[in-house]
Amino acid sequence: MVYFYDPGDSEPKRKRLVPTILLVIGFILLAIIRIFLEEYIN
Repeated sequence: MVYFYDPGDSEPKRKRLVPTILLVIGFILLAIIRIFLEEYIN
């Protein structure tokens, strides 16, 4: 994920950062669930 720093717009950047954080948390949760499922199946 590319994160550009523009000193001119701090407000829209914060609104753009929230979905990115949610996406990262979602990917981490998916990875954890996959690990648990593989451990459970095996």
